[in-house]
Amino acid sequence: MARSLMILSGIINGLAGVLLIFIPEELLLWADGENGKTAVLALSLLGAAMLGFGMMNYMGRNAVYGGIYGKPIILGNLLFHTVAAVHLIKFSMNIHDTLMIYAAVAGALYFIFAAGFIRLNFFPPDLKSSSG
Repeated sequence: MARSLMILSGIINGLAGVLLIFIPEELLLWADGENGKTAVLALSLLGAAMLGFGMMNYMGRNAVYGGIYGKPIILGNLLFHTVAAVHLIKFSMNIHDTLMIYAAVAGALYFIFAAGFIRLNFFPPDLKSSSG
């Protein structure tokens, strides 16, 4: 489970990061209809962080996460995905157009990832078996 969670999280965060890095103006115009220079910079920096999380998760897909060395990666992912899920779901409850559906789906996806990292944190894989 740990390997597939890290791969899926890495791919999703990596794709979101690439989109936010390379087309922040277009995403802002699509979402709000306006794009300020500060918002474009903020989206680009968010994209860089998400791409970093995606690379970290994908490159660490074969690591052992049952010990103390994998704990910082698990907790960093847990915090990121939990905060993202809460904010996306809260955002989707405050708007009433098609963006609400996209925000709710993204929030649900991040909630699933957060639940996976909670499970991985409190119930690490058996280090004696070959599957994780």
